[in-house]
Amino acid sequence: MDKFSYYDILGVIAPGTVFLAGLLLLFGDLKSARLLEGVSVGGLGIFALLAYAGGQMVQAVGNALENAYWWFWDGMPSDWVRTGRHEHLSLSDPQVEQLTEVCTSKLRLSIDSSLQDLSSDEWDGITSQIYAAVEAEDRDQRISAFNSNYGFHRGLTVAVLLLAVTAFINGWVWIGLAAVGAASITLYRMHRFARHYARELFVQALQLSDTPK
Repeated sequence: MDKFSYYDILGVIAPGTVFLAGLLLLFGDLKSARLLEGVSVGGLGIFALLAYAGGQMVQAVGNALENAYWWFWDGMPSDWVRTGRHEHLSLSDPQVEQLTEVCTSKLRLSIDSSLQDLSSDEWDGITSQIYAAVEAEDRDQRISAFNSNYGFHRGLTVAVLLLAVTAFINGWVWIGLAAVGAASITLYRMHRFARHYARELFVQALQLSDTPK
């Protein structure tokens, strides 16, 4: 890997850094938590790799959290146009009808019924194609930013929750409660960025040119 992507930095390395730094604060001393003082370039590289590995494990737990969390919301926001909750994305009924037209005329998909009649797996495949079409027209900058911030807050939520569990196990109740409070804030931000991502994806899809690339 020559360089880390924006998502790698924001969605993987940052949560991994928070988790590792939190463990140092809980089980180390203040000197060990001062991570950048006197660290060489090679040392920073090793820490970045450790943070990346830790972030991958944090995001693995985040996938489970994601499935459980969005189950209570009738699916992720990108699924809400299919489940009739598109008003929560600030999308109107005419926009959803136009989105159906985009799928049939611009993406050349055969949709014989309304989007609400599609299964979750069918809609997942369609949204992937919508994103690919939007990306091909270079309309995905804001979408990618929202997705990276969503991944960042998802990973951050899991990292802080894991630290909260660690604190409770060791009897540090106030630290655990503070971590739970912080996790509730990052979970709220995760929810908002998921909504922003879905709305931006569909709004940009409505602007696609007539001839798909």
